Amino acid sequence: MTRCKYPRLNFTIGCDKEGNEIPSEIENLEAIADKNFENLTTHVENSNDAYLKLLYSLVWKQGDLTKLDGIIKGITNKPDNESKTGTTFKAFGKHLRDRSNPIIDQHVMRAYLAITETKNHNLSLIRQLKDNFIDKKQKEIENYKIWLNNLYQNKIHKGNIDFFYYADQILFTLGKTIKLKK
Repeated sequence: MTRCKYPRLNFTIGCDKEGNEIPSEIENLEAIADKNFENLTTHVENSNDAYLKLLYSLVWKQGDLTKLDGIIKGITNKPDNESKTGTTFKAFGKHLRDRSNPIIDQHVMRAYLAITETKNHNLSLIRQLKDNFIDKKQKEIENYKIWLNNLYQNKIHKGNIDFFYYADQILFTLGKTIKLKK
Protein backbone atom coordinates (compact mmCIF):
# COMPACT_ATOMS: atom_id res chain seq x y z
CA MET A 1 0.00 0.00 0.00
CA THR A 2 1.96 2.96 -1.26
CA ARG A 3 1.54 6.38 0.28
CA CYS A 4 1.61 7.89 -3.19
CA LYS A 5 -1.52 5.96 -4.16
CA TYR A 6 -3.15 6.11 -0.70
CA PRO A 7 -1.87 9.18 1.17
CA ARG A 8 -3.07 9.71 4.71
CA LEU A 9 -6.42 11.47 5.06
CA ASN A 10 -6.01 14.04 7.83
CA PHE A 11 -9.49 15.51 7.63
CA THR A 12 -13.04 14.68 8.57
CA ILE A 13 -16.29 15.54 6.84
CA GLY A 14 -19.26 16.54 8.95
CA CYS A 15 -17.33 16.86 12.24
CA ASP A 16 -14.56 19.10 13.46
CA LYS A 17 -11.30 17.77 14.92
CA GLU A 18 -12.90 17.37 18.35
CA GLY A 19 -15.72 15.26 16.90
CA ASN A 20 -18.39 17.97 17.12
CA GLU A 21 -20.94 17.81 14.34
CA ILE A 22 -21.00 20.62 11.81
CA PRO A 23 -24.71 20.80 10.86
CA SER A 24 -24.23 22.97 7.77
CA GLU A 25 -21.72 20.51 6.31
CA ILE A 26 -24.11 17.59 6.88
CA GLU A 27 -27.03 19.53 5.36
CA ASN A 28 -24.94 20.40 2.30
CA LEU A 29 -24.02 16.75 1.79
CA GLU A 30 -27.63 15.63 2.15
CA ALA A 31 -28.69 18.27 -0.37
CA ILE A 32 -26.25 17.08 -3.03
CA ALA A 33 -27.22 13.42 -2.58
CA ASP A 34 -30.41 13.84 -4.54
CA LYS A 35 -31.66 11.13 -6.87
CA ASN A 36 -29.43 11.88 -9.86
CA PHE A 37 -26.81 14.12 -8.23
CA GLU A 38 -28.30 17.08 -10.06
CA ASN A 39 -27.56 19.40 -7.12
CA LEU A 40 -23.94 18.26 -7.03
CA THR A 41 -23.57 18.72 -10.78
CA THR A 42 -25.05 22.22 -10.57
CA HIS A 43 -22.80 23.05 -7.60
CA VAL A 44 -19.70 21.93 -9.53
CA GLU A 45 -20.75 23.74 -12.70
CA ASN A 46 -21.24 27.01 -10.76
CA SER A 47 -18.01 26.66 -8.81
CA ASN A 48 -14.75 28.41 -9.61
CA ASP A 49 -12.81 25.68 -7.82
CA ALA A 50 -10.66 23.87 -10.41
CA TYR A 51 -9.83 21.09 -7.91
CA LEU A 52 -13.51 20.37 -7.31
CA LYS A 53 -14.15 20.23 -11.06
CA LEU A 54 -11.14 17.98 -11.61
CA LEU A 55 -12.21 15.52 -8.91
CA TYR A 56 -15.83 15.56 -10.08
CA SER A 57 -14.62 14.86 -13.63
CA LEU A 58 -12.61 11.88 -12.43
CA VAL A 59 -15.55 10.42 -10.51
CA TRP A 60 -17.83 11.04 -13.50
CA LYS A 61 -15.38 9.47 -15.99
CA GLN A 62 -15.02 6.36 -13.82
CA GLY A 63 -18.82 6.08 -13.67
CA ASP A 64 -18.65 6.34 -9.89
CA LEU A 65 -21.14 9.11 -9.09
CA THR A 66 -23.49 6.58 -7.47
CA LYS A 67 -20.67 5.49 -5.15
CA LEU A 68 -20.81 8.96 -3.63
CA ASP A 69 -24.26 8.00 -2.33
CA GLY A 70 -22.81 5.33 -0.05
CA ILE A 71 -20.06 7.61 1.20
CA ILE A 72 -22.58 10.36 1.95
CA LYS A 73 -24.87 7.89 3.74
CA GLY A 74 -21.91 6.87 5.90
CA ILE A 75 -20.98 10.47 6.71
CA THR A 76 -24.56 11.51 7.49
CA ASN A 77 -25.39 8.29 9.38
CA LYS A 78 -28.36 7.53 7.16
CA PRO A 79 -29.75 3.98 7.41
CA ASP A 80 -27.74 1.53 5.33
CA ASN A 81 -30.71 0.20 3.37
CA GLU A 82 -31.27 3.57 1.68
CA SER A 83 -27.98 3.61 -0.19
CA LYS A 84 -27.44 2.52 -3.77
CA THR A 85 -23.95 1.20 -3.01
CA GLY A 86 -22.55 -1.39 -0.67
CA THR A 87 -20.97 -1.64 2.73
CA THR A 88 -17.46 -0.63 1.63
CA PHE A 89 -18.43 2.90 0.63
CA LYS A 90 -20.71 3.42 3.64
CA ALA A 91 -17.89 2.33 5.94
CA PHE A 92 -15.53 4.73 4.15
CA GLY A 93 -18.05 7.54 4.68
CA LYS A 94 -18.17 6.72 8.40
CA HIS A 95 -14.36 6.83 8.44
CA LEU A 96 -14.41 10.26 6.77
CA ARG A 97 -16.74 11.49 9.52
CA ASP A 98 -14.73 9.93 12.35
CA ARG A 99 -11.30 8.43 11.71
CA SER A 100 -11.76 5.91 14.53
CA ASN A 101 -14.29 4.12 12.28
CA PRO A 102 -12.24 1.55 10.37
CA ILE A 103 -12.11 1.40 6.59
CA ILE A 104 -13.67 -1.90 5.55
CA ASP A 105 -12.99 -3.61 2.25
CA GLN A 106 -12.39 -7.11 0.91
CA HIS A 107 -8.64 -6.97 1.60
CA VAL A 108 -8.97 -5.89 5.23
CA MET A 109 -11.65 -8.50 5.88
CA ARG A 110 -9.60 -11.21 4.17
CA ALA A 111 -6.61 -10.37 6.39
CA TYR A 112 -8.75 -10.24 9.54
CA LEU A 113 -10.30 -13.64 8.83
CA ALA A 114 -6.92 -15.14 7.96
CA ILE A 115 -5.57 -13.96 11.32
CA THR A 116 -8.53 -14.88 13.51
CA GLU A 117 -10.52 -17.63 11.82
CA THR A 118 -8.05 -20.10 10.37
CA LYS A 119 -9.12 -22.76 12.88
CA ASN A 120 -12.75 -22.50 11.74
CA HIS A 121 -12.32 -21.80 8.04
CA ASN A 122 -10.22 -23.13 5.25
CA LEU A 123 -7.48 -20.58 4.49
CA SER A 124 -7.95 -21.29 0.79
CA LEU A 125 -11.59 -20.12 1.03
CA ILE A 126 -10.56 -16.99 2.92
CA ARG A 127 -8.00 -16.20 0.22
CA GLN A 128 -10.76 -16.35 -2.43
CA LEU A 129 -13.04 -13.76 -0.79
CA LYS A 130 -14.37 -11.11 -3.16
CA ASP A 131 -15.81 -7.66 -2.50
CA ASN A 132 -19.42 -8.91 -2.55
CA PHE A 133 -18.59 -10.98 0.56
CA ILE A 134 -18.68 -7.78 2.59
CA ASP A 135 -22.32 -7.02 1.81
CA LYS A 136 -23.38 -10.46 3.05
CA LYS A 137 -21.33 -10.79 6.25
CA GLN A 138 -22.40 -8.09 8.69
CA LYS A 139 -21.62 -10.32 11.69
CA GLU A 140 -17.99 -10.72 10.59
CA ILE A 141 -17.73 -6.97 10.03
CA GLU A 142 -19.03 -6.25 13.53
CA ASN A 143 -16.60 -8.83 14.95
CA TYR A 144 -13.78 -7.11 13.04
CA LYS A 145 -14.70 -3.72 14.52
CA ILE A 146 -14.74 -5.21 18.03
CA TRP A 147 -11.40 -6.98 17.45
CA LEU A 148 -9.75 -3.82 16.10
CA ASN A 149 -11.11 -1.62 18.90
CA ASN A 150 -9.94 -4.15 21.50
CA LEU A 151 -6.44 -3.93 20.02
CA TYR A 152 -6.67 -0.15 20.08
CA GLN A 153 -7.95 0.09 23.66
CA ASN A 154 -6.11 -2.71 25.39
CA LYS A 155 -2.84 -3.49 23.75
CA ILE A 156 -1.26 -1.16 21.27
CA HIS A 157 -2.55 2.34 20.80
CA LYS A 158 -0.87 4.50 23.45
CA GLY A 159 -3.59 7.09 22.78
CA ASN A 160 -2.69 7.58 19.13
CA ILE A 161 -5.53 7.76 16.60
CA ASP A 162 -2.93 6.94 13.90
CA PHE A 163 -3.33 3.35 15.09
CA PHE A 164 -6.32 2.99 12.74
CA TYR A 165 -4.31 4.37 9.80
CA TYR A 166 -1.44 1.94 10.33
CA ALA A 167 -3.73 -1.00 11.10
CA ASP A 168 -5.58 -0.36 7.83
CA GLN A 169 -2.30 -0.17 5.89
CA ILE A 170 -1.06 -3.45 7.35
CA LEU A 171 -4.33 -5.35 6.98
CA PHE A 172 -4.99 -3.99 3.47
CA THR A 173 -1.52 -5.04 2.34
CA LEU A 174 -1.77 -8.47 3.96
CA GLY A 175 -5.24 -9.10 2.54
CA LYS A 176 -4.25 -8.02 -0.95
CA THR A 177 -1.10 -10.13 -0.79
CA ILE A 178 -2.83 -13.34 0.25
CA LYS A 179 -5.70 -12.95 -2.24
CA LEU A 180 -5.70 -15.82 -4.71
CA LYS A 181 -4.88 -14.55 -8.17
CA LYS A 182 -6.70 -15.73 -11.28
